[in-house]
Amino acid sequence: MNREEVRNLIERCYAARRRGDVEAVLETFHPEGIFRLNGGPDIDVLSAGIVGRAALRELFGSLFAAWDWKEFMITNLVIDGERASVHCAGPLVYVPTMTRVVSQTLDLVTIRDGKVVELIEFCDTQTLVKIISGQH
Repeated sequence: MNREEVRNLIERCYAARRRGDVEAVLETFHPEGIFRLNGGPDIDVLSAGIVGRAALRELFGSLFAAWDWKEFMITNLVIDGERASVHCAGPLVYVPTMTRVVSQTLDLVTIRDGKVVELIEFCDTQTLVKIISGQH
C-alpha cells in the first residue's frame, strides 16, 4: 500500500469507531487481526490481545456500546511503509454513568494486504478502570 492508501484505511477505521460502527471497523481489519490494549494487570484480557473478527466483533460491540467516541479525533498520524502511529485526543463519555473524561491514546498500527493486522493501543488505563468501576 502506498502512503495515501494507508492514511485512507486508518481514517476510515477511526471514523467508523467515532460512529460506533462495529462492522465498518471490522472491514478495515484482517480476518486474523489483533487488538491489544497495552496496560496493567487490571485489563489482562485486553493486554493479552483479542484475535480474529469474531472476537473483535464482540469486543468492539461492547466498547462502542459503553463509550461515546464522537469527539475523539486523530491529532497526528505518522506513516512509515505499512506501519503507522496514530495519536488521538479529545473527550470520551462512559455511557453507563455519562462520565466525561478528556483523554488521549497512541496506537501502533501494522497493515498487511490492505488490512489492519495489529493495533496496539496505549492509553491511561488506570483512569479508565476507575471510571468503569465507579471510582472516578
